[in-house]
Amino acid sequence: MKKRSGLIYGLLYIVVIPLFALIYYLLPNHFYHSTVRYEPSIESDRIYLVHGLQEALRNSVGPYQEQTRWSLDPKSIKVANLWVENGVPAMEVS
Repeated sequence: MKKRSGLIYGLLYIVVIPLFALIYYLLPNHFYHSTVRYEPSIESDRIYLVHGLQEALRNSVGPYQEQTRWSLDPKSIKVANLWVENGVPAMEVS
């Protein structure tokens, strides 16, 4: 009986490995990209980008206000969120 159960487990193991490989291959953006969002450096990179974009937007408002009738306090511009959707970067500005 032990010989038979070992054979069953061996065959099951051989079948399950390609099955999991197929599942990970069919995941959107493959396995690596589906798990990269959980890396600790990603959050610090996102925060760095948010602050950089916010500063760039604030700096670009000043010269533009001189050409228009807008009255906007550059310090009031905030980049609330940053994400990638379908391969296109997007941000929420308030």
